[in-house]
Amino acid sequence: LAALRSALARVFNRGASPFDALLLVPALQRDLGPVTPWASLTRDLAAVDTLPHGHIRRAQGGSGERGGVLGALLAAARAEGAPLAEAEARDTLMTLIIAGHETTSTTLCWALESILTHPEVAARLDAELAAVVGEGPLDPAQLPALEYLDATIKEALRLHPVVPILGMGRKLTEPFTLQGYTLPAGVKVVPTIHATHQRPELYPEPKRFRPERFLG
Repeated sequence: LAALRSALARVFNRGASPFDALLLVPALQRDLGPVTPWASLTRDLAAVDTLPHGHIRRAQGGSGERGGVLGALLAAARAEGAPLAEAEARDTLMTLIIAGHETTSTTLCWALESILTHPEVAARLDAELAAVVGEGPLDPAQLPALEYLDATIKEALRLHPVVPILGMGRKLTEPFTLQGYTLPAGVKVVPTIHATHQRPELYPEPKRFRPERFLG
């Protein structure tokens, strides 16, 4: 873990150096010698890759079930009859490591803020938890019955999407017409999640926190 943290830090800290801005120049995105930015970045990325790939190979090749997130991931894929290739497991694991924690914590913060400023929502959640869970600890099997809790989380995500502008844009290879607008080739089209969630024809009273809109 310490080795992976160190390797990731070297990759992400590159943006702090003006010299590393040279990585944005396509002509310089090649190995021009061991001390050039692209060669250095390639070495750091290789170091980041080596650690999870080795861990995945050991997990896939070992006998018996392994604990932890990686073990659960591999077991779930096998249970569905679609075992993960090493590259797929690596991509999923790195997504969780790099972008799978602050997204969850941000959603929890906004959900709690919304619940605590809407006492009627908090009261309904308390009643649902009392009816489904009772006094004991939550059993994962009870989650499907917590419909209002699920709706509350979805409403928090609607008002405060973790990624307001979806990063998965598409660069047009040919002209494209969308709702009367003709976009030329070379333009990047990116959906805006926050704007979609504010459209009153899709979500009446879009500024209001109303978990009920996601029930049923």
